[in-house]
Amino acid sequence: MVLAELTLPEEPPFPPGEGAEGVRKEAEGVVGGEDREAHHVAEGHDEEEALERRAHLARRLHVLVEEHPVEKLPGRPAERPHAGDASTPAPLLSSPPPHAMSDLAVGLVVLVLGWFAVGSAVNVRRGNAAMKWLQGGLKLLGDKATVRWLGTTAVQLGLAAAKAPFEEATVIVFLEPRDLPWLWAFSRPRGRRDALIVRGRLARPPAEDLELLDRASWSGRDALRGLKEERWSVREPAAPDRLAAFYKYESALAKADALRAVAAEGGLPVRRLAVRRAEPHLTLHVDLPAASVDAAGFFRMIRALGELAASR
Repeated sequence: MVLAELTLPEEPPFPPGEGAEGVRKEAEGVVGGEDREAHHVAEGHDEEEALERRAHLARRLHVLVEEHPVEKLPGRPAERPHAGDASTPAPLLSSPPPHAMSDLAVGLVVLVLGWFAVGSAVNVRRGNAAMKWLQGGLKLLGDKATVRWLGTTAVQLGLAAAKAPFEEATVIVFLEPRDLPWLWAFSRPRGRRDALIVRGRLARPPAEDLELLDRASWSGRDALRGLKEERWSVREPAAPDRLAAFYKYESALAKADALRAVAAEGGLPVRRLAVRRAEPHLTLHVDLPAASVDAAGFFRMIRALGELAASR
């Protein structure tokens, strides 16, 4: 975690190239066999021991013969052992070279470290570009921001003295976990993408609770899990690409439509728009903006959403 204080519109500090998002634990697999009593052994145990002693003795004799060779008599051919001769030691199975497994482990470590380095570099570059874009409009929300890099997948900017209608605001650049291949492979098919999140505490708390969700998105599904703890009514969207409206009182639906219309002015796909009586009063999730999007227009839209959310 890296802390810095950002005074807009100065250039923010370049993020560190190293970092870890946290300690991730992986479950250990447990292999079980059939339940047997402690005294139970395989049949033919005595025969197996005898064969092992025989093979051991044959190997010892073979060593002794190699150390003290016996000269063959001239003209007498050497005898070949019969295939069924029990005294002939069975050929031993060759085991893989001991360094094979270590080479495989080293290769796997190099692959993971290489992926981590490349993924971290991509996230740092995208985070730095997002910070540069934010400077074009963040001053409309607050004059001074505290920057915190959370590993290589998130940048948090806190505005403790935000401008009206906010008292406090937080802007988060939320990136895909490109530095960890297993987590990236798990989250990307489920819709996780680079996102921009804005949360605010209003000077005047809202009078209702609302959730506008894109249920196909990562943000929408994450919010749905929290909604199960309370009783909500839902108005299904008129089109698949629209937002579903979750509300507790029908009187809030008119404000939901007004909020959706204002959010559309930002020019970015909205994945979640929440208005709550409890903090944070306003939450907005959108796709991470491209450099061509007007940052000043986006933050003007954020302030308009705050004013509408606080209205009675």
